[in-house]
Amino acid sequence: MNFLCIHSASGAGTDEAELPPPPDESQEEDRDAEAEAELAAVVKDDPLAAYDVDVRQEGLAIQEYLMLLQQRQKQ
Repeated sequence: MNFLCIHSASGAGTDEAELPPPPDESQEEDRDAEAEAELAAVVKDDPLAAYDVDVRQEGLAIQEYLMLLQQRQKQ
């Protein structure tokens, strides 16, 4: 990452600094390919493995709630 610093010798004005040229398309493509490779190395075979959670307890609570609603409707 490049930063531009502008210094003032007398405090009255700023020295003109030369900006770095914008990256060309090949540099951007190389950067994108490198970032993609880093991300791909982190991804596991099964993308849903990161979301592997046990929802049985929530399922039981929902079933119990529905059962209570049915009983209430019968009354």
